[in-house]
Amino acid sequence: MEKQECVMLLGCGTVGSQAFRWLVERGSFKSILLVDADIQQARHLAESTELGSIVIAGIEQADVSDSKKIVGLMRSCVIVINTVGPFFRFGRVALEAALEAGVHYVDVNDDVESLKDLLQDTNIERTIQKSGKSFVVGAGTSPGSTGHMARIGAAMLDCVESIHVFLAATISWRGYPVFSHFTHSMGQPSEFYLDRELQPVQPFGKKELVRFLDIEEDTVCYAVGHPEPVLFPSHFTEVERVTMKLGRIPNSLMEMFHHFYMYGLMDTTPINLDNGTEIAPADFTAAYLASDAADKIFGFSTAKPLSARLVKVIGQIAGEKATISCYHTSVSISGQDAAIIASLLIRGELLVEGLTTAEALDPWRIMKELLEEEGAFMRYFVPSVGCAGEEFYTCDPLNDYWRLKK
Repeated sequence: MEKQECVMLLGCGTVGSQAFRWLVERGSFKSILLVDADIQQARHLAESTELGSIVIAGIEQADVSDSKKIVGLMRSCVIVINTVGPFFRFGRVALEAALEAGVHYVDVNDDVESLKDLLQDTNIERTIQKSGKSFVVGAGTSPGSTGHMARIGAAMLDCVESIHVFLAATISWRGYPVFSHFTHSMGQPSEFYLDRELQPVQPFGKKELVRFLDIEEDTVCYAVGHPEPVLFPSHFTEVERVTMKLGRIPNSLMEMFHHFYMYGLMDTTPINLDNGTEIAPADFTAAYLASDAADKIFGFSTAKPLSARLVKVIGQIAGEKATISCYHTSVSISGQDAAIIASLLIRGELLVEGLTTAEALDPWRIMKELLEEEGAFMRYFVPSVGCAGEEFYTCDPLNDYWRLKK
């Protein structure tokens, strides 16, 4: 594999560290520039990883809001992988910096408002198109790998009528940005794509028990503000319904968050304190959950990393109703997807023009890399009710998918 030039990793926390380790072990870059607002975090990541032949081009302290410094650092690289959250605050800032720097860009944006803002901005779209650079947003787990799974399921159907995405994970990560995203996405109304239009769903609505691959008990899942219902209809143009639900492992964690919501601790409206300052309950909750005090109670840092995804694609085969259910259970893979896409882009193995999202990409090569990284995968084919019994087929995705693709 021919090594390419430098990649910039913007953000060295929970998700960024996943991307970094994949780049070191399997990426196609000669060197990596680490950039984080917390330089000690970036240094620790570099020092705690066996680097092999990879060169650390630098370790820089920079806040993503410091546009001048960030742009200057980006110009020393061919592509940027951005994992700095929460994206409802920083998504546009980082993307615009990459555009000014004239480099390729991939991020793990999983905030509906931010992605809507960027994808509906025709000026941004035109400017990126003129730049000749590739910009991929939403390349994490959800959206990201869920989109690849949806594409694989859809490829087996003659037409797609609905897509239902489910995600559950342990909480083994720390850090304010990830908890801020969670309180933000769970504490506000989400949107489902129903009957070809977006419709609001109240927080912790649409409760459903879901059985994931290799998880011993059913997981309680609720509607959540992740972007699949907003993004998928652009790429699955026949689809009439897209839903997204989230759970936590064990279920007691999700019920704890449900109580946080009921008692107003996920409210984003600031309240005034006696000293004249303001704080939103959701910000306090995120900060508390990221603290050492909370970790002593909940044991987040000692939990086993585990992430489970299920994407049900429903449509027709030869005029009969059919469901393709794709399951993938692994360690957390939020950062690897972006790292894989960045490597494939620079090697010219993914065709991306302008600004796009992960589910618009050819999923075959990306999922192969993810499955080689970690995890169990299974695909079920369920014929329509009324057929001669239910049949379930499993497959080896590293072989059967290539046969399907051909």
